[in-house]
Amino acid sequence: MSRTIPRPRSKPRASTRTSCDSRAISICSCDLSLDPSYRARSFLEFDKEHERTVEFHSFSKSYSMQGWRVGLAAGNRDALQRIVRLKSNMDYGVFMAIQRAALAVLGGAEDYPAEAAQIYRARRDAFLEAIRPLGYPVQSPRATLYVWLPIPRSAASSVEFARELLEKANVAVSPGSGFGAAGEGYVRVSLCDTEARLREAGLRMAKANLRY
Repeated sequence: MSRTIPRPRSKPRASTRTSCDSRAISICSCDLSLDPSYRARSFLEFDKEHERTVEFHSFSKSYSMQGWRVGLAAGNRDALQRIVRLKSNMDYGVFMAIQRAALAVLGGAEDYPAEAAQIYRARRDAFLEAIRPLGYPVQSPRATLYVWLPIPRSAASSVEFARELLEKANVAVSPGSGFGAAGEGYVRVSLCDTEARLREAGLRMAKANLRY
């Protein structure tokens, strides 16, 4: 649920690469989320020759280009050529203005992802601080623009708790069940509003006594 494995405790990418090497399996890694806490390591670090690794990156979160449908792939040359051939039979190229915008940010906005991450980090911390007295056993997300909030023990479902938040505190969240079976038991709080609004949402929950 939006967690990454702390680097000092384990080395998931290195161990995955070793396991795949022993079985001659290629790695396709989708690194699409903004990284508000630290820079996660790349699988390509463990495949210097790009023998069996391809990574996909999106501009949606890192450069706030949601809906533009533009990204990039890097890694094994043969695999990338096959991807290009496959994609050429599935759709058309991205609108040229969007491609030029993507090139522009790659060449002149290197600091933007870190600046955006700082904003989302402040929003995350503001919300979590506001709900801290309510007793929710929530872990601070490290790689996403959302907080997955456990529903109270008294709530029958994520849908019920989302409705209760809306009716009692005027706080709108997404029921976790909408994202699959593993999401049940949680609601998803978006960090795509201002720091002040997210703090206000937490304070409204406290005023309505919506404790864990």
